[in-house]
Amino acid sequence: MEAGVDTPKVGAKVADESEGSGGQQNPVSFLRALAIPGVITYSATLFFSKLVAYTFLYWLPYYVHHVPVGKYHKTVIARLYNK
Repeated sequence: MEAGVDTPKVGAKVADESEGSGGQQNPVSFLRALAIPGVITYSATLFFSKLVAYTFLYWLPYYVHHVPVGKYHKTVIARLYNK
């Protein structure tokens, strides 16, 4: 974490630093965004859930094609994944 950067508290009201400059706000830097509580946890969770979803998306056709089960069971497997 950067030295001298105050992390905002959850639910705290942030003062608008650019009120006098036409209502434009300064963009948040990448490191400052990472300092917000919960951002890294949420990002990691989203990354791994997408990883699992896309792994199944590309693995399922291979699995269904190579497993010796009937057409009905293959359809059921594919429909369960799509829900």
